[in-house]
Amino acid sequence: MVGPLLLFATLHFAADTPPLRVRVDARRHEIVLRLGPFALPATPSMAGHEAMHHHAVEVPVYRFALPVGGWLRGFRIAVQDEQGHPLPRRFLHHVNLLHLGRRQLTEPIFERTLGGGQETADVLLPK
Repeated sequence: MVGPLLLFATLHFAADTPPLRVRVDARRHEIVLRLGPFALPATPSMAGHEAMHHHAVEVPVYRFALPVGGWLRGFRIAVQDEQGHPLPRRFLHHVNLLHLGRRQLTEPIFERTLGGGQETADVLLPK
């Protein structure tokens, strides 16, 4: 197993303490991290980037171990409703996955395994 890892995100909606569920899809060779559900507030009256930061809620930090060993070749970030239907990515500000057992090469901070936001496209590196 790889770990421990840390997942944290800033989301553009209110959250109590949503659960983090980790599932391995062996057939698709995927590890699925699912966080939520969240309660969505009314649309903020302010516009633009300032409104997003003003209404963003820090989600608690989740510490977990990946249930398998190996390499991560890519990732995709999706925002969905309770039934799994896609929602606008504007509800997500950013998400980071940190490796607590390793440090960055040039800085004394935890290794950032992946990070992304509403503008981040799916990532898939070659084998």
